Amino acid sequence: MQTGTVRFPEGLAYPYRWKCTQSVPKEPQTVGEHIKRRRLELHLFQSDLAKKLGVNVQSIRNWEKNTYQPIERLMTGIVKWLGYDPRKAVSLMTQAIHPEDNMGNLKLYPAYTV
Repeated sequence: MQTGTVRFPEGLAYPYRWKCTQSVPKEPQTVGEHIKRRRLELHLFQSDLAKKLGVNVQSIRNWEKNTYQPIERLMTGIVKWLGYDPRKAVSLMTQAIHPEDNMGNLKLYPAYTV
């Protein structure tokens, strides 16, 4: 029985048991897709992330399938783990896709040159 890691041509080390066939969301539209994308980039299993965030693995599954959204109390840990707030990213994506729906919320700022 083999243990350890497997080396791929890119030089990245994967856990030996890592056999990911999931697709990585290129442009995440939901909080769950942001979580899934980052988890797959880090080559973490759902159970590993569940331990890091202190939740049940079923919560991770539900978020990634967009069955449920994380409750507000957990968002602090998720934002810290992701390194950004996915709710703001999703909001900006919505504004970029449907600017006509957000015209009343826009604030104009002067352009800065460097």
